[in-house]
Amino acid sequence: MIHVEEQALADLKGALGTAGKEYLDNYKRLTNLINEITRGDITGPLADEFLKKFNDKKGVLMAVANTIEEAEHYTGMQQTGFGITMEETQAGMR
Repeated sequence: MIHVEEQALADLKGALGTAGKEYLDNYKRLTNLINEITRGDITGPLADEFLKKFNDKKGVLMAVANTIEEAEHYTGMQQTGFGITMEETQAGMR
């Protein structure tokens, strides 16, 4: 038996939204930190290589953000669909 509550889907959607925001905030802080470091503390070829390696990973890092966003959207769609199904089931039982 599977027990599902609409509120659990809403909670999951909210948690995914929070996780996505925190991830993007951390990504921005990391980007700022790396830019700051490579403009002051580390310079020259080492800084250039470090910055290039980070920039090469931006696609992967943003893909994680997109995956979180897609999961949040999907969960919202499931919550809506679940709510409609429950309303239709209850209406059919009357």
